[in-house]
Amino acid sequence: MSQAVCTLDTVSGRKVPSQTHIISRSTRQKGRYLVSRHLFSLVFAILFFGLVSAVHADMLTGESALSQSATIYNGGTEKSVRVSPFYIDNHTTGQFGFLAFCGDFDISVPSTFAATAVEYYYVPFADIGENFYTAGQKSLITDLFGYAYGAAFDGDGNIHNAVNAQAFQLALWSILYETTGNYDIEEGSFYLGSRLGTAANHSAVVTATNRLLDALFDDKVTWADVGFEHFTTFDSMTVYVAAGGVDASQTLISVVAPPTAVPEPATMLMVGLGVAGLGLARRLRKK
Repeated sequence: MSQAVCTLDTVSGRKVPSQTHIISRSTRQKGRYLVSRHLFSLVFAILFFGLVSAVHADMLTGESALSQSATIYNGGTEKSVRVSPFYIDNHTTGQFGFLAFCGDFDISVPSTFAATAVEYYYVPFADIGENFYTAGQKSLITDLFGYAYGAAFDGDGNIHNAVNAQAFQLALWSILYETTGNYDIEEGSFYLGSRLGTAANHSAVVTATNRLLDALFDDKVTWADVGFEHFTTFDSMTVYVAAGGVDASQTLISVVAPPTAVPEPATMLMVGLGVAGLGLARRLRKK
């Protein structure tokens, strides 16, 4: 069974032949690979932010805030996932222990993410382009954070309701991955395929998730109908995208803004390139 988002990959080793001429060829191939990797990162930086000189990249480590694992089906494909946000440490800015949610279902974080920092570019959520998250998805994500974040997390970013925290993550994935329009966490193209913890926990999470999905997608259901009446505006929402390439690590979404200034492209052309870069990375990542 493959390990998906919010789960830690295993890393397999590779035997290297001992012959001198083969090692030499392998070294040359490795060198070309590293050049290609760095070149891709540079191009990605240009596309993502428009100006190389203005790029800001932070070094992040993180670990799952909850240990609850489950099987989820996405378009008929079975994945083993950890339904949990991450506690993130930003070693560049000195921000430690803030929450970030998994924006991807099909990309994993590295197995060493808790101990070895990964380089991430960051951009304000409002500036993310159509080719990355559609306008409809961005509106729904904004509503989800605005109405439901406080039901799971306190003002310091600590989880005070684990059921609501798991439901929040599942609802976020449903916004991004459900394709049939059947927004029920036990049905549709994106659905929970195994029990999430104890029977009581599973039932509570399913109920809480479907309440969120009803409020998000059913025009006849309001947020007040499902017990959420207060909307909080998070002007600081930030998306972190791995700088090392499309498969380096999953995208993370946080309500915590980095204290360093986010660069603004100098021209509309650069804005267009940034959107194209995000869209290209997301499309390549799906293949």
